[in-house]
Amino acid sequence: DLAAVAQYREVLKVQPDYFDGQYYVGKNTYERGDLPGAKSHLEAALRIEPLHADTHALLADVLVRQNKLAEATRHCEAAVRIKPEQAEFRVNLGNVLLNQRKARLAREQYTEALSDLLEDCFPSIASIVIVGSYASGEGPYTIVDGMIRLEADVDLYIIHDHPGHINEKALERDIQSAFDIHKDRL
Repeated sequence: DLAAVAQYREVLKVQPDYFDGQYYVGKNTYERGDLPGAKSHLEAALRIEPLHADTHALLADVLVRQNKLAEATRHCEAAVRIKPEQAEFRVNLGNVLLNQRKARLAREQYTEALSDLLEDCFPSIASIVIVGSYASGEGPYTIVDGMIRLEADVDLYIIHDHPGHINEKALERDIQSAFDIHKDRL
């Protein structure tokens, strides 16, 4: 809401340490594509409330767009540390790590995010493995006669073969495929 953002801007002129103002102006500035402006407001918000996970996550997005991946990683890690149950933060951290060619660490974050998402709905699932292009040669599988043979001690496999990074839509499609394949075991 532009009117609310305008009001926050006015309040910030007299009260620059107003967290909501810094956060929402930073978010609006980011949405308008002003990355340096968004970074400035979000950093100000974190100086006021350093344990606000959503601010860390949004600042990480800004930093990724500025190609400052090491700094983005630190803010993604902070968001996960503050709200470890928030699967989206783990996926974001995984994406940033994958952009830095840290596939094994990225896969750990994706797997943890999936475990968190699935735990409440399917408590019988003890382990999940994501197999895909970014995990080539590292996953618990072999190829026999052109078919993937999966290890038997894993309860649910998510077959993920999308280059680049995992996004929510691709994950949903892969999770549904995995459920369809394994529904008799869940």
